[in-house]
Amino acid sequence: MAVLNQDGEWMNRNGRFVNPKTINRVAKKRDAVVSKVMQKTMKLQSDMEKHKAWVRAEAEKYLAYVKKHAGVEDVVTKGNLTLSDYANLHAIEISVNDIIVFDERLNVAKGIIDKCLLKWTKKSNINLKAIVDQAFAVDKKTGVNKMMILKLLEIEIQDSDWKKAMNMIRESMSVSGTRQYLGFRKRANSEAKFTAINLNLSCM
Repeated sequence: MAVLNQDGEWMNRNGRFVNPKTINRVAKKRDAVVSKVMQKTMKLQSDMEKHKAWVRAEAEKYLAYVKKHAGVEDVVTKGNLTLSDYANLHAIEISVNDIIVFDERLNVAKGIIDKCLLKWTKKSNINLKAIVDQAFAVDKKTGVNKMMILKLLEIEIQDSDWKKAMNMIRESMSVSGTRQYLGFRKRANSEAKFTAINLNLSCM
């Protein structure tokens, strides 16, 4: 929907207000289409957020019922959860993942790793160098590829500098919180494979 001032003028992309008579029909039609789609999209987003909250509440109510039935109401439940119907044709998945962050020691560890790569022969470590490059590739959100960093910790190399770097990475890690994901799966019968019910518009 067009942004108007008190005189009924339309705001353009430069933040200036112009007389609507000077705006061509195509631009006005485009504005109307975008506004219509965005209004429905934002409502859909709101509805999906409400649905997620409702699903979590229903799962928590069910867990409370199970604990009460078992006489262990004071038990704290954490971690991932999968619930399926009696026929096992529909499943709800609730995944809880830790949000891992790294402090400044990660940068020091990267320097030690670079030192290792320089002293080792390039030919025999070309694959390892590719993994390291991916792990520390600049990412707009996090600055590093956390999954690749964790993969580095799984690589066993008998080198004192490498071990020092891996220990420093471990020490730099901390959990800043948790993030919860919801998933829904279905299948036609007990012989079929489960397929995800995709609620991500970009993947449909």
